[in-house]
Amino acid sequence: MDCLISAARIVTGPRGRHLTDGAVLVQGGVITAVGPQPAVKARAPRDLPTFAFPGATVLPGLIDSHVHLAFDAGPDPVGTLREADDAALILGMADRALQLVGAGVTTVRDLGDRGGLAIGLRAEISDGRRPGPRILAAGTPLTGRGGHCWF
Repeated sequence: MDCLISAARIVTGPRGRHLTDGAVLVQGGVITAVGPQPAVKARAPRDLPTFAFPGATVLPGLIDSHVHLAFDAGPDPVGTLREADDAALILGMADRALQLVGAGVTTVRDLGDRGGLAIGLRAEISDGRRPGPRILAAGTPLTGRGGHCWF
């Protein structure tokens, strides 16, 4: 979605480096400008949707480097995984991916699922068929019987 986002602070680098009264211009799904609000606003088309967050901070997307989208947050995620069929499991994975992106996580590294479902979900998100973060997927774990993730 093309838009102009303005905020009190825009995080631009490590150790809290930021701009005050900054803006981010998104065009064609790509960030095309970041900087002081007046300069970025001047580059934006007049009819572009604008989202102003005067008391907020905008930061780059977060990365979660260890997730298992196939696991729910219940008391027995392995049991739930075993009992679910692939159709139910992929719906749960898609919901968890949507929750992650809603929390600001734009990239995840999924470290194991069943049957390569995370790889399929990654394709659906990449093709625009589902919303979600970028997924780096390990696929089905390779392990010995009774080893880590043997189920």
